[in-house]
Amino acid sequence: MAADKKLIDAKEKYKYDEEFAIELCIGIAEGDNLMEIVKRPDSKASYHIVRQWIKYIPEFETAFWQAKKEAAEAIYSEIQEIERRMRLPASVPEVDIFGEPMRNERTNRLLTMPNPEHISPQAGRSLINSLQWRAEKTDPDRYGQKMHVKTEDLTLQNRIIEARERLRNARNNN
Repeated sequence: MAADKKLIDAKEKYKYDEEFAIELCIGIAEGDNLMEIVKRPDSKASYHIVRQWIKYIPEFETAFWQAKKEAAEAIYSEIQEIERRMRLPASVPEVDIFGEPMRNERTNRLLTMPNPEHISPQAGRSLINSLQWRAEKTDPDRYGQKMHVKTEDLTLQNRIIEARERLRNARNNN
């Protein structure tokens, strides 16, 4: 009962707006940045207030961190889009108003123009590295680097036990 009272007090104190909280979580899940969302003219809460919601309103905290995990999926989709654009040709044929490729009148070669959709491999690699880092920090369980550590039975506690046994054996032998 006291916990419910605290929750109601926190919601009132920090002007919790459930509708805005849902919009905020949807934005976060779609890959928007919390600072971008709260700085919009239609925002109903400041960055500080949203941090207080996370701290004092458990259902919002759960929804917020779930949205952050889902944001990793949006980041992964962004990586896939960059990869697609890297595979596009760097230039495309120029076309006339009828959609026919245009040719140079003297050489009869196709006229080309830079492809606005294309991303160079160097730029794409840099973007992908940045996005991978963000995905790893956003959802380390799913996108973090997995480390397989082979441990032997020589943990610190086992070493202490072995040292005590050696000490007992040394005392018993003397």
